[in-house]
Amino acid sequence: MDQQPARVPAPHIDQVIVRPITLEDAEVFHRLVSRERDRLRLYFPMTVERTADPVHTAAYVAELVARASVPEMCCHLVWIEGTEEPVGVVFLKNFDLRAMKCELAYFTALGAQGRSVATNAVAWAVDEAFRRYNLQRVFVRIDPSNAASVRVVEKNGFVEEGILRRDHRTSDGRLLDVLILAKLRA
Repeated sequence: MDQQPARVPAPHIDQVIVRPITLEDAEVFHRLVSRERDRLRLYFPMTVERTADPVHTAAYVAELVARASVPEMCCHLVWIEGTEEPVGVVFLKNFDLRAMKCELAYFTALGAQGRSVATNAVAWAVDEAFRRYNLQRVFVRIDPSNAASVRVVEKNGFVEEGILRRDHRTSDGRLLDVLILAKLRA
């Protein structure tokens, strides 16, 4: 199923564009992760590890494209309309089609924060999960101290479900608590 880029109206910017990653995006994906590498290392260790250089990034992107057809993990790049480079990524992953749910993960570049980019990209991804994949539940796992990320999902109607204690191992070996928030299909 081909997907066209989705344009999402945003209150602080003209439009957020969200579209599936393609093989041709390996270079811009590598640059995005490279610019944000230190920030992403804690919460996106696999993405950071798999994008160490352009060759590894191309292999990772090929894997993401293949996994999206299953669906298993769907990676979408996020742009602000009129910009040359993506400013974020949104993942739909860990699909459980028996329970009709998936996990949502996302990040935006530091320069795009505070401009409703993440809020609008998350809104698009939730709609995609419900409409395209007919899922009934989308959940996120967030560091409880990441108030900005919690606000993004709460603005999108996610409700706190609880805390999983010592559930996420960071790249430096620490175990962190994870706040679970979810949105159910209306």
